[in-house]
Amino acid sequence: MVELSELDVSNQRSLRKLMISIRAKTRRFGLLLAVCDNQFFQDSLIATYEAQLREEGIETLQVELEAERPSLRATLEALAANSPVLQTSRPVVVTVLNAPKLAAVQRGEKTGEKSEQDRLFFSLQWTREALRQFDFPIVLWLSDTMATRLAQRAPDFWSWRDGVFEFEDRTPPDIVPAEQSPSRLVGVADSEPGEASSLSIEELKQQIATIEASSPSSPLLMTLYSTVGESYERVADYAGALNAFERAQTVAEENQDIFAQAMAWDQKGNVFATLSHYTEARSAYDIAIENWEIAIERDPDDVEAINNRGNSLQKLADLQAELAQHQQAQQTYVKSIAAFDAVLERTPDEVHALNNKGNSLQKLADLQAALSQHQQAQQTYGDSIATYDAALERAPSDVYTLNDKGNSLQSLANLQAVLSQHQQAQQTYSDSIAAFNAALKRAPDDVYALNNKGNSLQSLANLQASLSQHQQAQQTYADSIATYDAALERAPDDVYALNNKGLSLSKLADLQTTFSQHQQAQQTCVNSIAAFNAILEHAPDDMRALNNKGLSLSKLADLQTILSQHQQAQQTYADSIAAFNAVLERAPDDVYVLNNKGLSLSELADLQTTLSQYQQAQQNYVDSITTYNTVLERAPDDVGALNNKGISLSKLADLQAALSQYQQAQQTYQEANAAFADALERAPNYVNALNNKGVSLQSLAELQASQSLKREAEESFQSAVRLFEKSLAIAPNDKSIRQR
Repeated sequence: MVELSELDVSNQRSLRKLMISIRAKTRRFGLLLAVCDNQFFQDSLIATYEAQLREEGIETLQVELEAERPSLRATLEALAANSPVLQTSRPVVVTVLNAPKLAAVQRGEKTGEKSEQDRLFFSLQWTREALRQFDFPIVLWLSDTMATRLAQRAPDFWSWRDGVFEFEDRTPPDIVPAEQSPSRLVGVADSEPGEASSLSIEELKQQIATIEASSPSSPLLMTLYSTVGESYERVADYAGALNAFERAQTVAEENQDIFAQAMAWDQKGNVFATLSHYTEARSAYDIAIENWEIAIERDPDDVEAINNRGNSLQKLADLQAELAQHQQAQQTYVKSIAAFDAVLERTPDEVHALNNKGNSLQKLADLQAALSQHQQAQQTYGDSIATYDAALERAPSDVYTLNDKGNSLQSLANLQAVLSQHQQAQQTYSDSIAAFNAALKRAPDDVYALNNKGNSLQSLANLQASLSQHQQAQQTYADSIATYDAALERAPDDVYALNNKGLSLSKLADLQTTFSQHQQAQQTCVNSIAAFNAILEHAPDDMRALNNKGLSLSKLADLQTILSQHQQAQQTYADSIAAFNAVLERAPDDVYVLNNKGLSLSELADLQTTLSQYQQAQQNYVDSITTYNTVLERAPDDVGALNNKGISLSKLADLQAALSQYQQAQQTYQEANAAFADALERAPNYVNALNNKGVSLQSLAELQASQSLKREAEESFQSAVRLFEKSLAIAPNDKSIRQR
């Protein structure tokens, strides 16, 4: 028997999903197909799931198909007649063995007779209706080759499957003694979207071509096309991924497989969301959810369909949140949580559903925190953590849940830091790191846990820096970078570890800049950019790396400006804008990247103003405002974009006033104030917008006074004072406001 924590990520998920399906099908017929080519590994997996199920009160039986009479129906009828437990109402699962050992070709000299496997396939195709008499799930173990042949030779039987669970033994060959006789145990698991296939894209395409030549509508093609699409996604070939998912959808429609159709639409939605094609992503998720609902109407107790509907709702809510559709997003997160609760009503101990519910609660809390709904957010984070704890009571060694609990603790600590609950925040960061350490104790090479631990260390360092605990902060940043390096030792091309290392280096550069350690900060920025470039060498279209590279270039340009390296700074700002443009070529509607481009344009204009390059500065301020308007066309309620637009307008007005363009300046100040007012209408306690509008009104008052508009100047000045007073009521310790 193998411990669940000893399996790699893909096999852990597969085994967990197999057990979910067994629990969901107790006391009724269910056809679960398990695929594994290593007999010893298969036996270990069977021992693992049978032991777990027996602890839950589910009886386990095994039966072998006989070469003399390779009939699943006859085998199960004989078992039912001779097994007392099958005469009771107790839940049972039957594991069916020996199928891969049936001869694929006719033995001996006789000709014209079917092989043992062919006889099995014939029986499965033409006697499948008789299997409905059995009120228990079966797990039929197959080899990879036999699974392919089964889909081709018995397509109607294949279409009955309730799941295909593929396992791959990744144990080094010398660990399993060659002379050891395998025990009679077998196991299987279902491939998860996003899990790496052991086959290359070309090998998968060759398999597809082979099957399509003989059976163009084979259901096995759905799985293969889906796997190809996921492989394309991992290398950022989004066109290839979409094409593969389209083919999976087509085959699913030909086979009238509503479950596979829903999965294909969900996968297409993921790609569209990555590309910031918001309309297409929304439509794809909507169709996926509709299909899951059809599947649930057909079988109200199909917990996998219910669970997957919850996941699609969660992704739709993520999309709505990104587009600042806050009310819709909150409602959709609540619907996803209700879906996972529906799973838990049917299978209360289902760890996967508990974990998914925890994730939706965590995302809802993130949104509440972003909307300054602080009390609700803290409660929702607490509910999320309690849900993960409930999962860990049932599966203490589940590294996924430990990871997700750590992430929720980290987000709660971030909120506590924002609310100046500094002592609690530091403790919560420590709890988060402890959760990741617990995951790493069980899976020392878990790159995901190492990444997350590095993130918590990075966030803790941010807090320490804000509390002037500078020495501790520098050490904690160093610890976070070392943790990412540990992940990269295990997975040198891991884009997440490289990305997070680059971000941590960027934060360290900020701290060094604070202490006027400008030379060190410049080198740290360069190292940060190098980390993002390392990603782009492997995945030139990785939009996250391009965006973060742009941000680090912008910081480097800021440093060069401080050091009066003006020519270099202008070039570096231009490089930053080019990086953002590279993202926008691939994802023209990405509001986050558009915002970042707007900021770089505004900062470049600031530098040009300092250098008396007034015409260029005016043009870049206008370009930044145009960029923010593009954001607001896509996300009208984006308060950050409204605030940033107001800042650029205010700076443009300052420049116009300095150039004696008084009428234009007054008009531009008014436009700036309108932008800040729009932000405050949506977020009345947004301190930055309050302060920035106050500064803009103060500058307008000074201009009006210089133009002998005394009454207007007095009104503008008094309005500015009221804004600063309101801001101080919200953030009483902000010294910059008091100085104003």
